[in-house]
Amino acid sequence: MIQLSNASGNAVQVVLHRGLQINAFPPSPPAGIGGVPPSVDIPCPCPGDDELEGRDAIVRSLLGRAYGGRDRAGACEVLCGLGGVGKTALARELARRMRDRGTRVWWIPAGNGARMVDAFRAVAVRAGADPANLLSVNPADVLWDALRGSTDPWAIFVDALDDTSCAIPPAPAVTRSSDPAGAGAAWIRPPPPGGFLCVSSRDCRPERWGSWVTINKIDCLDPVSGGRVLLRHSPCSGDRESAERLSRSLGGLPLALGIVGRFLHRQATDPFPVPPGPVTFAAYAELLQERLEGIAPDPDDPADPGTVLRATWEISVERLHDDGLVLAGEILRFLAVLADAPIVHVPLLEALRRCRREGPGAGNWTARRISDTLRGLHGASLVELHGKPGENLQEPLDLRIGLHPVVRAVTRADLRQSEGWYPMLGTAVTVLRDVLDGMPREPLDDWGTWEPLCEHALCLMHAADPGAMDRETFLEAVDLGHRAAWARYVVGHYAQAEEDFRAVLHRLSEHDPQDPRRTVRTSSCLGRAVREAGRAGEAADLLRTTVERSTRELGERDQNTLDARVNLGRTLREMGENDAAETMFTQVLDIASETLGEEHEITVVARLNRARCLRDRGAHTEAVPEYRRGLDTWTRSRPGTSLMTLDIRYEMAENLRLAGDLERAEQEYVPLRSEAIEFLGRSHPNTSVIRRGWAMLLETRGRSPQAREELQDVLTARMETLGERHPQVQETLRDLRRVRGSSRYAP
Repeated sequence: MIQLSNASGNAVQVVLHRGLQINAFPPSPPAGIGGVPPSVDIPCPCPGDDELEGRDAIVRSLLGRAYGGRDRAGACEVLCGLGGVGKTALARELARRMRDRGTRVWWIPAGNGARMVDAFRAVAVRAGADPANLLSVNPADVLWDALRGSTDPWAIFVDALDDTSCAIPPAPAVTRSSDPAGAGAAWIRPPPPGGFLCVSSRDCRPERWGSWVTINKIDCLDPVSGGRVLLRHSPCSGDRESAERLSRSLGGLPLALGIVGRFLHRQATDPFPVPPGPVTFAAYAELLQERLEGIAPDPDDPADPGTVLRATWEISVERLHDDGLVLAGEILRFLAVLADAPIVHVPLLEALRRCRREGPGAGNWTARRISDTLRGLHGASLVELHGKPGENLQEPLDLRIGLHPVVRAVTRADLRQSEGWYPMLGTAVTVLRDVLDGMPREPLDDWGTWEPLCEHALCLMHAADPGAMDRETFLEAVDLGHRAAWARYVVGHYAQAEEDFRAVLHRLSEHDPQDPRRTVRTSSCLGRAVREAGRAGEAADLLRTTVERSTRELGERDQNTLDARVNLGRTLREMGENDAAETMFTQVLDIASETLGEEHEITVVARLNRARCLRDRGAHTEAVPEYRRGLDTWTRSRPGTSLMTLDIRYEMAENLRLAGDLERAEQEYVPLRSEAIEFLGRSHPNTSVIRRGWAMLLETRGRSPQAREELQDVLTARMETLGERHPQVQETLRDLRRVRGSSRYAP
């Protein structure tokens, strides 16, 4: 099927779904295609000695319960406590030791609900579950059935499950369900013998966990242990007693101890210090008390960990400034307004540098100073590194940065108190728009980069306030949200995209007067997401309303109106109203040819959609010249292999197959399949559609074993990239059932 969704500009994205589909984005839109299964490996790097100080006893205790014998039920341990107390470091050390003992270990990041569910599903497959089974029952049931069937010891670590409701439904806590979406899924259950489940969370309330769970309250360090952490970082800053006094002032919070220890080490070892500045534990304790008196309402009361962290945050940032890293505060504040997700820092900070090259302090924004500042922030424990470097020169670095949730919260609080929140939010909107504008149109295998960028874009959209920002900046933030929603739609995350498009429409409705072009564009995309979710009737009603509004407010010849009509025509065709769809495509083609020209995307797509209607009603001979003309028009101004050319060639090969010209169809499909795998990759959705067409041809020609093998590969790819609820996955399962029941074999 050929489909075009156009907003403005000329950027084009092609996605093939049950045929040919062209999606024209706003200027320079996101183009990430193809979902990547989430990593469930232990994150790097391993925790250091300072992060494990004072934790030997609990590590031994946890290991003892984990390996307490396979003749009893498995253990479920919850590590709970304040943010910054070291729960994640403790879990990572435990995971590393269990992995070194030969236990299969999986790591589930639970800070984002959608990513957590994806990771649990990935574990289910690694544990031996058939991906097809995830389609018929609750995926949590599939996971635990696979784990119970495992003959090898295993351990699952669920990190940062602060919202327990997304993994532990209300009583009864452990239930089975038939919902394949995993709604109300009990991901956290009593492990069977040989299994070990460890969850880190800030929620220490026993009523939130099952009676079969062992709750381990992770406390801040005692002064002796905290003093050792400080001395390990900066042995020249004082004696044991002064280190313990400072640890007591910091509340024994490991995150604060690490920040202060690295700060003092930097101070004590600087050959060219910038006075004044604390160098000793005693001097830092005195400065900390001064800051706390300015923050805490009652300086005689013990400061809570958040207050202490804010004071240490201020001291560390000021020291970096004194060291000449004058960008430290602004870079930290910029990172804090982004989402709590991995930060692809190289393009973002390069775009920030371009944004700041005019105005006060422009000379400070050099690549070298940004690099030095990041090193300083990382050395001060204000910025974390995620991922790992490549193992050889041919492997690229896979490193991203992030903020500890507590550091992020403290930095955001500082921004809001200083009334710098909305100015920095506006800067972030401009920077992220610049990054997206510079992304390649067809990264194909780069969803790993797009995924966190989408989270940041949606975060900025939700944070934007039309009452506190100028109209242009607010609408730019909404555009970022639209582009993120569209990227998610493109990779097949239809339910998530539908939710995001509805959020975009809600934000647009808050701005008076509404922007008709943006609203029409988003409503058209929402209709597509609803249709792909299997609700074609609802989608048709929404798209009819969109076409009517666009025609009334923008005119029938407007590009947005033409796009919405193509979208509606596609929906009508899927509902079986082929004649109405063909009429609509013909009308759009007539207008687009006159107003936009023969080589415009909408013109080409309308022509190809009409050819698909001809094919669907059996007029295969009539469809051939339409396909040929569309291909010639497209390649005349866009030479070379592309998504579009591969898709049109697929449509032509499929038309030959359905017309019964199997020999010529095979001649088209053989090179097409190879080129798609080479150009798009095996997991790309368009590759799967082409390979499915090839499998159907194999079946028709009596080569059922080869067809089954091809369809099994297609199912695996679609499960990984589109998710188990995607219509194409259901289609592949039906194909497999039919082919498996066939008795036709090649001679």
